[in-house]
Amino acid sequence: MLAYLKFWEADFSLKRLYNLCRLANGEDYSWDVEIKSKKTFIKNETIDRLNNSAPKANVFLHGIYQRQIRNAAAHSQFYLLGEYLNFLNQNEEEGHKLMNIRIEDWELIFHKLILFNEAILKNIEEVSQEYRKIGFEKHYGIQIRTHVEDGSEKYQFLKPHPAYDRWVPYESYKKL
Repeated sequence: MLAYLKFWEADFSLKRLYNLCRLANGEDYSWDVEIKSKKTFIKNETIDRLNNSAPKANVFLHGIYQRQIRNAAAHSQFYLLGEYLNFLNQNEEEGHKLMNIRIEDWELIFHKLILFNEAILKNIEEVSQEYRKIGFEKHYGIQIRTHVEDGSEKYQFLKPHPAYDRWVPYESYKKL
């Protein structure tokens, strides 16, 4: 339950998922993501945004995200008894209708979430390695666009630094 909660509560994983959904919709990566309400953010800003661009991903995420389970884990409102994971946070107004689920069903949800997270991490690492290779090969590195606090855009060259295993602005790279 803690691993499940960590994925759906951690701002980092939610912002990463949000940006993957934006990219799936052909939108720019957003550096400035503000999460005001996890309840609406997860459903409206991530999962539901995939309705048209990635309907299979939308169905998959609906299958592994259960707000009631996330809330039960966050507030320790669950217990195991026999073959069931039971919930103490039933509230019709909140849409919390589950009394319990079979352990086998919970295991399936949990394993799919772990596999999903691992797939994201693996793909991010593969893309990162490819861009590091490109960045090393180019004298100035790779030009990126970022958004500045005043709402304007800024372009700069970043180059991967081998000693630090991170990207640095080209101007700083020359000094290191």
